[in-house]
Amino acid sequence: MAPNLRKKNPVKRGLLWIIAVYMLGCGCLIAPDITEDPGEINYPPEIVLDSVEPADTGGTIILDRNPECSPMVFEIMNVRDLNIKDKLYRDWFLDWNPTIKNDGAWITTNPSGNESRSVKAVELPLDLLDDDKAYTLRVFVADRSPEMIEGGLGFTFLEGEEDGKFDYYQWTIKLSVNEGEGVCSSD
Repeated sequence: MAPNLRKKNPVKRGLLWIIAVYMLGCGCLIAPDITEDPGEINYPPEIVLDSVEPADTGGTIILDRNPECSPMVFEIMNVRDLNIKDKLYRDWFLDWNPTIKNDGAWITTNPSGNESRSVKAVELPLDLLDDDKAYTLRVFVADRSPEMIEGGLGFTFLEGEEDGKFDYYQWTIKLSVNEGEGVCSSD
């Protein structure tokens, strides 16, 4: 009886071989695709709203027309960028007019090793403003080198730096009707 127990069944044996070959063929013999490291994520620079001067009023800021109040100083004292190796670029625009740039170009802030950096203030001479007209003063902070769009209504990033990010802040401003009414930078 013992010899019958050890009798080989060719069907079972063949089936086992097919299953073994199938499992080996579909198993871990095929290496997974190796993907490259995506690199550092580019986070946008962020203007810290508590650091904006003059502070946000939620409406139009009336500027005192008193000559002693000119120039009016606008500033962003803190910009946060999680990419501490990024060079930051900033520029100011009055209704997209570049005439208030006292430096003539986008100014860079070199990496400092800190997330927080300051942005150079702008002095707005009040003689640039007409009576009874509202203006929009904007400051842009970008983490890639920007370039003005032809016609002066905005900017784009240079070729090869299209992954750039930016933040901006804007004030709506107007001259006061009379001296002594409105915000004065000498206050």
